[in-house]
Amino acid sequence: MSGPDDAPLLPSGGPSRRTFLRAAAALGGAACLAAGVGGAEDTPAAMQRRPMAAIFDEDFGWIGEVSAKQALERVRKAGFNVFVPCIWQGAGTSWPSRYAPSLPAAAAFPEGGPDAVAGLIDQAAASGIDVLLWFYVVHGGWGDPVRPDLRGEDTPAHFYDVHDPRFRSWIVELIEEAVQRYPQAAGVCLDYLRSGSSGWREPAWQDRYAAETGRSLLVDIMTPSGRASISDWHARACTAILTAITRSVRAVGGGKTIAVCAAADEADDRLQGRTAREWVNAGLADVLFWMDYRASPDFAQARQVSESLRDPRALVLACGNFVPGDNAATTAGDTRSVVRTLAANQQQLSADVAVYSYRTLTDEQVAALPAVLALDPDPRRAPIAR
Repeated sequence: MSGPDDAPLLPSGGPSRRTFLRAAAALGGAACLAAGVGGAEDTPAAMQRRPMAAIFDEDFGWIGEVSAKQALERVRKAGFNVFVPCIWQGAGTSWPSRYAPSLPAAAAFPEGGPDAVAGLIDQAAASGIDVLLWFYVVHGGWGDPVRPDLRGEDTPAHFYDVHDPRFRSWIVELIEEAVQRYPQAAGVCLDYLRSGSSGWREPAWQDRYAAETGRSLLVDIMTPSGRASISDWHARACTAILTAITRSVRAVGGGKTIAVCAAADEADDRLQGRTAREWVNAGLADVLFWMDYRASPDFAQARQVSESLRDPRALVLACGNFVPGDNAATTAGDTRSVVRTLAANQQQLSADVAVYSYRTLTDEQVAALPAVLALDPDPRRAPIAR
């Protein structure tokens, strides 16, 4: 796509954008990539944004005017210039939606008036903080999913069926709805964009894999070449979703940032179809959040991944500020250790950094982090995407 961000996606007289997005989500990823979704020449490059100091918030404590103000004030004081609230975890929306019920806390905001997400974005803008809207794409929530009909009998626990075209169309429309509702957001962060499993334990996926590839999941899981085939199979479904979302975000205009996540345990990530490096290099995403929550992140590995990208600056380390090994990430980590990690990131990798999570951001960390996150003395100087 060679025109400006707000140029029509298709020539006049062709199918509507919504029709195209539905078709793109239903198609395999290879077909979507062949259609083209903006290369490096017409997507926001990493070099076009200011240094990023982002913090992820996986909870919904920011819902409400007072709560949002308190959260953003702590974020600002700690030296962050990007807030990444998770507005969709698969169990309900934090905005009024046509596609899923609202979370109880968000449902208190009436349709037609200022809603929780809009209020958060407006308050953040007043503080010079950009907001990336964070979505769990394939994750179905920790309880009962809002669309049980889109979870197959053998679908991995807590995940929707990424190979179901009906799910892919639905999740694209849901995320597209939020993107269009909040054009003032700086962009999106797409997480859990993976199958949830290799699939070898799921009989329905075994049958579908055999029908679509002529191969056996049970055989392929045993060899490197076979696992590569499984990865490609899952990646086609995941890439189809990303392609459709990227087109929708680009159509909104304004140089929105599209971020994807990847785990430092990349082998399992890729086996489930989360081929984040390829997505960034294909122009489907602008930022790769490299999630390494260990007490001492592997900076050599992160540099290697960064150097494999068309624009190495697209990689942003996401480190943890909680006690390593705490899978629930509820116990705050040692402040000195967090500071050392952030300083090492600046020295060994990049001026950009992300921290997970706001849940374990202590007052001691708020006081200590500005010294190491002093990337731009005036956070109002420029947005992350422009």
